[in-house]
Amino acid sequence: MKKFIKKNWIVLSALVVVVLIIFILLISGKPSVTYKLNPQEALIALSDTSVFVSPADVFNKKDKTAILVDVRNSDEFTRGHIENAVNVPVLELFSSRSLRFFKDLAKSGQQAILYGNNQLQANSPWLLLKQTGIENVKVMQGGYDFYKMLPVNDSLLKTGNLCWKNEIPVIDTAEFNKKAAEPTEPVAVKKPVKVIPVKKETSSGGGC
Repeated sequence: MKKFIKKNWIVLSALVVVVLIIFILLISGKPSVTYKLNPQEALIALSDTSVFVSPADVFNKKDKTAILVDVRNSDEFTRGHIENAVNVPVLELFSSRSLRFFKDLAKSGQQAILYGNNQLQANSPWLLLKQTGIENVKVMQGGYDFYKMLPVNDSLLKTGNLCWKNEIPVIDTAEFNKKAAEPTEPVAVKKPVKVIPVKKETSSGGGC
């Protein structure tokens, strides 16, 4: 055996190096995040209205244990954000630090409420986290743009007349379709008048 190793030590060394390279590639190629929801389960999750939190509830701090997570970039966060919010930009959502943050919240039994400038900006990060198995995440309706109006317009809090729920379309499509379906009176079409050309007599010539 020793003689075999001495004779073939170069080949054996090369083989060990190749095995080590393959092992390293396999480890480095393993994804750090895996999706746990199939497309059908993701659609069901999107239809779950219990994951949405009213901005009025956030403003009144109904859930004092919840942590607000601002998914906007750091520049927008610096210019203004909800008090005590934590900034986790979308591009850093799956960094090891961010994942550890969400997992620590889950262990402590706390909810994370995501918000962006508008609700749409927070919906996608919420779904991505949901797909990776993070359940303790909700979305603030209306977003930061709507939240900023609450201290100015107290009637939104008292009456519950939240504009993000009661958006009025510019065009009333139902009324438009109704009128389009109504029978219309036939328009009278004038018969074309036939023009008969008058034959002009030729002059016999001459003059005065």
